[in-house]
Amino acid sequence: MLLLSVSAAGSDGLWDNVYSSEVLELVPSSPAGIDAAADKIAKLARRHAADPNFASPYTSEAKAQG
Repeated sequence: MLLLSVSAAGSDGLWDNVYSSEVLELVPSSPAGIDAAADKIAKLARRHAADPNFASPYTSEAKAQG
C-alpha cells in the first residue's frame, strides 16, 4: 500500500448492498473523518438492504450469472 492509502473492509452485509463506487464517494479526505464515514457507509448499507426496489450489487451479479 502507498502512504495515505485507504482500504475498506466489510462483511457481505456491506458488499452485497453497497457498490464500491458508493463507498469511495464516502471515504474522507483525512483520517479525522473515518468514524463519520464508517457510520455513513453502514447506514447506506442498511438503507439499501431495506429497499426492495434497489438493484444491489448482489442482485446485479445474480442476474448476470443467470
